[in-house]
Amino acid sequence: MKKKGILFLLAAALCLPPFGFATSVRAAAPEIDPGSPTPSFYDDFEGYTAFGESGYAPKQLNAKWDNEFIDLDESDSNDVECADDKYAVRNDGGNKVLEINNTAANGSFFYIAPKEIRTKDFELSMRVKPLAAEGAWFGFSMRKSVNVRYNGCDNVMIYFRIEDRAGGGTSVRFQVMRGVGGSSMDDTARIKNPASDPALHPDAVPGDNESGKSYIYDPSVSSSVPVLNEWHTVKVAADGYYFRVYFDDLYMGYYYNDKNSANQYGYASINACVAHLYADDVYLKNNDVETAPPLPDIGDGEQKPGAEVPPGTPDTGGCAKAAAGLSVCLAAALLLFGFKKK
Repeated sequence: MKKKGILFLLAAALCLPPFGFATSVRAAAPEIDPGSPTPSFYDDFEGYTAFGESGYAPKQLNAKWDNEFIDLDESDSNDVECADDKYAVRNDGGNKVLEINNTAANGSFFYIAPKEIRTKDFELSMRVKPLAAEGAWFGFSMRKSVNVRYNGCDNVMIYFRIEDRAGGGTSVRFQVMRGVGGSSMDDTARIKNPASDPALHPDAVPGDNESGKSYIYDPSVSSSVPVLNEWHTVKVAADGYYFRVYFDDLYMGYYYNDKNSANQYGYASINACVAHLYADDVYLKNNDVETAPPLPDIGDGEQKPGAEVPPGTPDTGGCAKAAAGLSVCLAAALLLFGFKKK
């Protein structure tokens, strides 16, 4: 019995990250095969002209990125929050980064997505330097049935909240929003503690050990690592029904969802709201073994998303791009309510 206990502790030590945290260290750029049937994506923003340099043009990002404002078609006023004044490629100490700043427009939802990539199982990460707190959030929307922002499609959105702590300093937590059939909902309650992750603990049952403060990164455990004005790496690893979330070396917890609409091939994007940050080294590592199936034609030249789903618990799947305005407004109101200081 004693021997088994020692072996268990050794195994846990190998699986779990070390206690304490370190700011993000920039890794070597990964090799990307543009011709792969399961394409990955990487952008360090070095290939663009920076703000203030001759020839700078905000829509240059259209070469690799997409949203309905920078794709050179500005007819969709819903995405005016992705307008030129909300982002810029800048030099940060000789390193080119993407600056996102929509703090001046409360409730604005910036998003930008790698072009023409739909995937189901992947690791999506970026280095980020948060420059403001006050309830700001940023993160990823993934498995999106339509390449729009977080609402108006089936999707999972995992985002990081930067908050001022009552005792001073800042903290980071992650939360989850779900889009289903054009409506959005807060699904943070389904976040789970790493102790119930079968990947680390084979006997664990998904859903055991409900989430709590375990998913909050509190700098008080490592006062030498500030959150603001420092580079950190955030990552979400989507594998079937599991969405594992990391902040630097810390495995914060996971989100488990076996609904059909959460387990389809889809687009992915960086999202931000009331945030000011620098982003760099965005890496979408595609772990799919099969090419994303084509979006089915619905007969009028358009393609309807959300049809290809694996077995799982049925729920409302798919949604059209033109989501009901009431759903969008309600989702925005809920988020704005969450931003109020308690």
